[in-house]
Amino acid sequence: MLTAAFSEFVDPNPSAGNEFGDTVVALSTGNVVITSPYADVGGTDTGAVYLFNGATGVLISQLVGSTANDKVGEYGITELSTGNYVVRSPFWDNGSEAEAGAVTFGNGTTGASGVVSAANSLVGSNSSSYVGFHGVTALTNGNYVVISASWSNGSFFSVGAVTFGDGITGVSGVVSAANSLVGSTGSDNVGLYGVTALANGNYVVNSYAWENGAVANAGAVTFGNGMTGVSGVVSATNSLVGSTESDLVGEDGITELSSGNYLVRSPFWDNGSETDAGAVTFGNGTTGVSGRLTSNNSVTGVLDLDISPGLVQDNINNTFFIRSQDQKTFRVGSQTDGFSPLSLNAISDVMLNENASEQIVNLVGISASGPDPNQLSVTATSSNTGLIPDPVVFYTSPDSTGSLTFTPVANQVGIATITVTVEDGGLDGDLGTTEDNGTFQRTFDVIVNTLVDIDLRVVGSPTLVESNGEIASLPANQNWVSEWSTYWVEIWMNTDSTSSQGIFSANLDLNYNTQYTSATTIEYGTGFTLNQTGSVNDLSGVVENLYSETNVNNLGISGYLLFARIQFESLVDDGVDLDTLNQTIGPYDLGFLISSPQVTVVSENPVSTDVNLFQGASIWANPFDLNDDDKINYRDLISLVGVYGAIPSESDSDYAWAADLDQSDRVDYRDLISFVGNYGKGKVNDPDVNYPSNYPEAWNNLLRVSSEPQRRIKTANLTQTEADQVLEKAIEQVSEKLTPEMSQALSGVEVKVVDLSGATLGRAVPGTIYLDVNAAGYGWFVDSNPFDHSEFAVDSQLSLIALPDSAAAGRIDLWTVILHELGHLVGYEHEAEGVMEETLAPGVRKLAEWNENSDLFFASVQDQAELLSF
Repeated sequence: MLTAAFSEFVDPNPSAGNEFGDTVVALSTGNVVITSPYADVGGTDTGAVYLFNGATGVLISQLVGSTANDKVGEYGITELSTGNYVVRSPFWDNGSEAEAGAVTFGNGTTGASGVVSAANSLVGSNSSSYVGFHGVTALTNGNYVVISASWSNGSFFSVGAVTFGDGITGVSGVVSAANSLVGSTGSDNVGLYGVTALANGNYVVNSYAWENGAVANAGAVTFGNGMTGVSGVVSATNSLVGSTESDLVGEDGITELSSGNYLVRSPFWDNGSETDAGAVTFGNGTTGVSGRLTSNNSVTGVLDLDISPGLVQDNINNTFFIRSQDQKTFRVGSQTDGFSPLSLNAISDVMLNENASEQIVNLVGISASGPDPNQLSVTATSSNTGLIPDPVVFYTSPDSTGSLTFTPVANQVGIATITVTVEDGGLDGDLGTTEDNGTFQRTFDVIVNTLVDIDLRVVGSPTLVESNGEIASLPANQNWVSEWSTYWVEIWMNTDSTSSQGIFSANLDLNYNTQYTSATTIEYGTGFTLNQTGSVNDLSGVVENLYSETNVNNLGISGYLLFARIQFESLVDDGVDLDTLNQTIGPYDLGFLISSPQVTVVSENPVSTDVNLFQGASIWANPFDLNDDDKINYRDLISLVGVYGAIPSESDSDYAWAADLDQSDRVDYRDLISFVGNYGKGKVNDPDVNYPSNYPEAWNNLLRVSSEPQRRIKTANLTQTEADQVLEKAIEQVSEKLTPEMSQALSGVEVKVVDLSGATLGRAVPGTIYLDVNAAGYGWFVDSNPFDHSEFAVDSQLSLIALPDSAAAGRIDLWTVILHELGHLVGYEHEAEGVMEETLAPGVRKLAEWNENSDLFFASVQDQAELLSF
């Protein structure tokens, strides 16, 4: 209501048709804002807005347009709770850009003066943007929001913009995504359907015609902070959005709850194939809600026009009710925190191989809505019962966890979608009264694949196969090669699935250690004749893109199918040097590894591949080539003659250990004869070296089991963690008694669990101890407290034997083996008795000899043995 101490305010620029007084607003400051939209101050109908002293009628400020028909102030004045005001001039021209529009902030005490421009106003930069045309919403905290639903971004008309303005300082400049919430597509009309000012000062923007990319009229509702606003392009990141054409999210409006939170009503949202099922989404009045509208974040209908546009607020109980269109079912929500979550955590897809056993899937995060406690039930169905029958659910209400089980149908492959439904008792907590029950669903896929096994084998010469490329059993793997040798790596495949109709194609890479040998030739199996590809990248150590197809059915089912074989040779830049520092010729891992395998079958069933454990292959240096020049000639002979007669264990020579070709600890006539037999050979002209019969085993001290098991024993494999723990205890046990040289030898030593050949239990090379994965078939006894020997009884002074009912009975003692290999690392050879014996029987623990001259290495073991009481 205007209150003034005088009869009228006088038009400062009187002229017929000015329409002075078209809008009159008395501000809380006591001043008065009056518009004259057709005033001719700056030209015909440029318009003017005046601020007068409400007590004296004195003019305080004058805001005017500059171009004919700017009509400044024509769309009115919005008063802010701060006492300031906002002027709307949507037809203002920005130079040559007609009707770009402007909204000007005015101070309630000093007003807004001068000509409208981007310096004092929020303006459009493109024609027909009509900034401010759709209103200014005053927020409860004194700030304001400008709605320009027809704003153009230069590329599209009517993308729309909503701009936040500070109620003390206002906002000016050109409308853009930097200062406004904007659309990105023509006719997005952001803000066209209103801005809801919440009681706490925040606001919600309704743009239900917004397009989600190519999805027309998906709709978006955006939360804005009342102190900072929201800017940028409308998206699922900052808005609640639809995902189906004509979802029209927010079409039925925004309902503010008495709690300050709000509800978004979307009666035309589509629930999958059910069009216009409808949805109501709870939004927190402090943080809002964003993301794609789904049944997980909203109450949604399941039938056409299911969710009624109406809802009922119960402010006494701080709740609200949503009814279905036929008013037979209800959902209740809290005005404070929305809908109690009827929920189930997401379930990961399950991938299986054909003829897999029974599967168990855990269900987690089960909860009900409505009263607490509420009745719950969980059911599950399969989309493909010929592959996966409907699962059996194990669940007890009101637990938050449960499980389901299923067993794939034998000899079937494919995909089945499992739908898990959680249902609660609704408002009355009674599952029997289904009208008000709530439901929630999760789905996951079960993919049953044809399994194709892939095996690697290292062979000295190509394996003979049948005409179709198959073989009944895999060839033996050659686990070591010598430095100059030529060998082949064969890749084999097979499947047990008769429904697969056999292997059709394969594609993979073969990685190798290019330092020692090089891939030189690729040959495909006789079954793989079509579309062959593959190349050798020796610089990176990979045979790349090995691919081929078959043209015969049922390959790889009744036998092992050769996919490809690759020849490896020692080329000019390859080689294995003698390690004179550590006095070793190997072994060095050849590094064979299959990567990125992809296999298809004739039936086009889904396929999974399993690259079986490769037994490994190592390469050893040629000790005859003492100077590593790839020739056995007079230079090597000179080196051998120079240490002839030496005892390597006592020699300071760098070559005595290598010239001891039979590893007898003496360079003698036997070594000379062996050398002469290979004299003149070389990697290029004659690489076939005649090695001693104990090459390469004799070059590393190998601890072997005394006898191999008469039958295969089912044993657990040794884990890396177990091996690491025992090694740590062993080093700790002996560390205080080691000489500095011994300590240096054990510095940084590590243990590796591998598959050693035959009866070998362990092997030591400088810095590393290798242990057989299952103790040559007997299994390991891993002693958690190896210092008390409680599982053993005395057999002799240097030997303990396992008690019949102990865990050590019939097993290989890991403690003994690790101490044995540590002994080798510090320079001890095999001995006739004790821990350094060459073989070890199952169920036996070996001790070191104790007397005044006992080796310091085993001093701590002696201490423990003396404490035994039997």
